[in-house]
Amino acid sequence: MPTKIPTQRTAKKLNNSHPKRIRPLCILMACIAAFFCETILSAQEFPHEKIEQEKRTARFFDGEKIRELQIFKSAENNSQKEICIAQFFSQTRYYNLHFSDDEFLALKSAEASYNSDFENRKLSRKNKKSTTKYGKFSAQIEWGTSRKNMTQISREASAAFGYTFVKKSPYFSISVQSAQAENPTSKVLANSGNVTLLFTKAQLAQFILQIERAEN
Repeated sequence: MPTKIPTQRTAKKLNNSHPKRIRPLCILMACIAAFFCETILSAQEFPHEKIEQEKRTARFFDGEKIRELQIFKSAENNSQKEICIAQFFSQTRYYNLHFSDDEFLALKSAEASYNSDFENRKLSRKNKKSTTKYGKFSAQIEWGTSRKNMTQISREASAAFGYTFVKKSPYFSISVQSAQAENPTSKVLANSGNVTLLFTKAQLAQFILQIERAEN
């Protein structure tokens, strides 16, 4: 009996039948693979030994766009002391800004003063010292070209709490002056560059809340 050769129309039907069944399965497998890849990479983001695994985030404005802060608890370098770290990206670099208990208390006090000035309309665009109004402190900051490359450490970065205006809107500010690296690995990373984090009242409240949750 002669073999039946499929016609062009029959062959087209056969070719089109399988992709319709396979395509949804392929999409599902791709989504599962992407999820696991993202999970694995996110677990390797931080160079510090993280004490808690829950991811806590807040937002700030760097003068150009809204960016994200990731807050986590860590063992301080060569110490058993636990600290909170706010990690963020700005000006082509990643930063870790450390908050000790004293610095966090100073931040909460600065927030209270700022909120009072805000409600009583005492914030002035003409105040040339507005960015340091709520107190100065010595910050420990790390910086690098990636989250895994936080090797540049300075314990002598001058910082301050204050406020500033962007157009007609006031923002609470945390400003950190440029600091020199202790042992720079390259000329590009020899200093941290000036860093300023700006917060609306709601963003500042969320930032403080996430630090409190990380500490408890």
